[in-house]
Amino acid sequence: MIYEVRLIKGLLHPYDFFYQLQKAEEVRNLTNRIVFLFIASILIFTIGAYFGMGNDIISNELTSVSAGEFEAKKLFFALGQILWGVCYPALLLFIPALYFWSLTDIPYKKVLTLQLFAVSILVAEKAIFLFLAFQLGLDKDSSPLSLGIIAQSLTDNLFVTSFFGQISLIGIFVIWLQYKGLVYLSERKPRVLFLMVLSIHLLYWLISALLSYIKFEKLL
Repeated sequence: MIYEVRLIKGLLHPYDFFYQLQKAEEVRNLTNRIVFLFIASILIFTIGAYFGMGNDIISNELTSVSAGEFEAKKLFFALGQILWGVCYPALLLFIPALYFWSLTDIPYKKVLTLQLFAVSILVAEKAIFLFLAFQLGLDKDSSPLSLGIIAQSLTDNLFVTSFFGQISLIGIFVIWLQYKGLVYLSERKPRVLFLMVLSIHLLYWLISALLSYIKFEKLL
């Protein structure tokens, strides 16, 4: 059986996607979809940089540096965001795929296909947040899609609010998608597969929260 990667169809009918991927002897159109994912991610991060999303550190220096230096920092920030538009899907796509492949009996191309669907949802979430941030002036920890709002009502600890700000309803759906996909594709116990999926997400959440917690402006 030949499975051709179709993102929208697979997301609308996930169980059909799991079954077809399980039975597939060959996966086609994977590379094209990965290239499309990277282009979409770069575009989203570039738009965010254009509208100044996340450049609070630079804005705080508006009155303390010359106009030329300020514009140079804005340029470097924009270039950094474009670079992050490449790194973001790469880190989320290939590292978990290698992790799942190394601990299961699933062919790497099938694991990569499953992870492509997961990362596509996360990139789409970035686009949704970009729209909300532009319209409502929200920061990441205050997104209505995440648990950050609840955490902010319970504590003022920046690390805690940043950590829960990484956990979103869409992210929870991604965990379910990865877990169910691995259950279909692997013969390992479901409990083990769930712990594998949860552990990689916990790692990413902790790293993201730590990066948000660090005051980079004091290191520059």
